[in-house]
Amino acid sequence: MNSSLISIILPMYNAKKFIDMSIKSVINQTYNNWELIIIDDFSNDGSSEIARKYSFVYNNIKYFKHIRNKGVAAARNTGIKKARGTYIAFLDSDDYWVSKKLERQIRFMEDNNYYFTYTSYEIVDEEGQKLNKIIKVPEKIDFNNSLKGNNISTFTVIINMVLLHISWS
Repeated sequence: MNSSLISIILPMYNAKKFIDMSIKSVINQTYNNWELIIIDDFSNDGSSEIARKYSFVYNNIKYFKHIRNKGVAAARNTGIKKARGTYIAFLDSDDYWVSKKLERQIRFMEDNNYYFTYTSYEIVDEEGQKLNKIIKVPEKIDFNNSLKGNNISTFTVIINMVLLHISWS
C-alpha cells in the first residue's frame, strides 16, 4: 500500500472533555504517515492547553488558534488551507477513530481509485461506551439523493485531493 500523507483536520471549540481521546485516536492509528492539524476556534475552557501540549511532543501535530470564534466550517476551511497531504480526513473534537480506520479506508480508496469515501459509524456515550447503535450509510449516493438528506458523518470522510483535482480539471 502507498503511504501518502494524510492531513487530518480537527476543529476544536471548548472540547476539554473529549480532545485528549480524539487526539489519542489519531496517534494510535496503524497508518503512520499523517499530520494532525488542530484548529482551535478560540476555546476558553482549557482544551487549548491540552491540544498545544500534544503539538509540542509530536512534530506531526500542528496547532493553530483563531483570534476569534468563527464556527466549525471556518475552522475546517482554515485546516484545509494548511493541509499538505494527498488525502484530507476530518475528525471532530468529540469523536474518535478505531486504530485501523485510516489504514483500511486508504487501502480501499487506492484499490478502487476513489477520490471520496465515507463509512458507517457507531454511536457511543460521553464516556466512549458503545450504545449498540450503528449508523449504516448507503454504499453509493448520487447528487439528487444527497439533496434529500444523508447519514454521512464528516468524521468518516476521506478525500483524495489529487484525484479530486484531476477529475474536476
